[in-house]
Amino acid sequence: ERPCSVPGGPRGVCRTGDVIVGGLFPVHERARSVTNDTSQRCDGFDVGAFLQAHVMVYSIGLINKSPMLPNLTLGYEMYDTCRDVTMAIKATLRLMEDRVNPTEDCLHLRNEGTASGRGVKAVIGERHSEISIAVARLLALPLIPQISYGSTSELLSRKSKFPSFLRTVPSDKHQTKAMAKLIKTLNWESVGIIGSEDEYGKFGVESLIDNMSACLDFKVILPTVVSREEDRDLLKKLMKRLGESTAEVIVIFTKESNAKVVLEEAIGLGIINKTWIASDSWSTSGEIRGLGGIQKIGKVYGFIAKRNTVPGFEEHVRNFTAQPTSEDSFFCDHLNLYTCSRETNLTGQRPGNCSLVDADECGASIQRLADYIDRDESYAVYLAVNVIAQALHRLLKCDYIKCERNATFSARELLEEVKQVNFTVDNITDIAFDPNGDPSLGYDILVWDTTDGKVSLKEMGEYAPSGDIVMPEHLISEYGNVT
Repeated sequence: ERPCSVPGGPRGVCRTGDVIVGGLFPVHERARSVTNDTSQRCDGFDVGAFLQAHVMVYSIGLINKSPMLPNLTLGYEMYDTCRDVTMAIKATLRLMEDRVNPTEDCLHLRNEGTASGRGVKAVIGERHSEISIAVARLLALPLIPQISYGSTSELLSRKSKFPSFLRTVPSDKHQTKAMAKLIKTLNWESVGIIGSEDEYGKFGVESLIDNMSACLDFKVILPTVVSREEDRDLLKKLMKRLGESTAEVIVIFTKESNAKVVLEEAIGLGIINKTWIASDSWSTSGEIRGLGGIQKIGKVYGFIAKRNTVPGFEEHVRNFTAQPTSEDSFFCDHLNLYTCSRETNLTGQRPGNCSLVDADECGASIQRLADYIDRDESYAVYLAVNVIAQALHRLLKCDYIKCERNATFSARELLEEVKQVNFTVDNITDIAFDPNGDPSLGYDILVWDTTDGKVSLKEMGEYAPSGDIVMPEHLISEYGNVT
């Protein structure tokens, strides 16, 4: 493993291999202004995104140790997008470069029709729809397959615009149908909806309104990024609307950071005992579930793509030792870059001048990191790596002893194989893509349980790919609006 960065752009980490897979992860929440040619500095360390990035590293390691690609090694080149479109574009342009030697400064662009053993052959990412859309427009030119683990906007299903985009999470088209079905199943008759101006929030709100039969009590569209300081008037009006609303349920369909601001305001003003539906962007958010007073807001239901654990990953993290010679130096390299000392918390607050962490401190930080492993987007990253490996297995004609073809092939060839995958991961999850690049996965329906004073996640049912809500009758009676 070695650091790799784009001058004036994002930081990254790379490992050589016969086939290179790109990765885009918002390890930080925002970019600072660039003052020189060095790599971009970013603020707001996102623990979840950092762990998801390492799931990609870990999953590639599992493939390399398996007989899936017997005489080939997967490498990677991943960058921190800092949740910024410009940063993601810079990283993508670097991934699209066809380099004779990744350390050389003389670079040239790939001819899309040429089979080459060099360059990135697939990209995993990004997490947010608005960033994936920008990336997908670029990767459509050389037809490099892009597999997102978190972008759910319906817009990305349009193959005329995004021909090389696929994902291991369902489209919001299915999520909004699932929400509408739950609203009908639980007999809620009036609904308030809060969305946002970005692709995720805008298309999600429009789709939900189209699908539901309940009365729309109100609709509020927030800016793409909501700030408690800069959007005081807007939030004041929203809180007034929430306080006066008679809606039986309120849907918040926007990114996690926006939902957090809305709920913090509601808690602060005593707007409590409501019923909420959380979209998949924040339904499992540990940060929001940890807000002071969150138990008072009322009942929260949520949707999340079918979840599972990444086999062995938690144990891998907990058993990690922070030695400089460790093959998993990715962890310590990034903690050195993004954290300071024991005074630094896991949200990236940096107390003044920071020094690099030593091995003991790195190890202690990693032990805490294991508590932040999620079961949704992390698993979607794991699925994406397995999809690429399965497609390579078919493309290179491998038989678990050897591969007949070498790594000289075009990204377009790999894309065609990725589109055709249809297999079961670990005898648990069936994965295949429809013509829009969307997977055949349903949703778990969650309810936030506050019985022990903390907010834990409880599965109360599921939304099947067939379009049916599967939920025990006694729960429908318990949670529904009985008339």
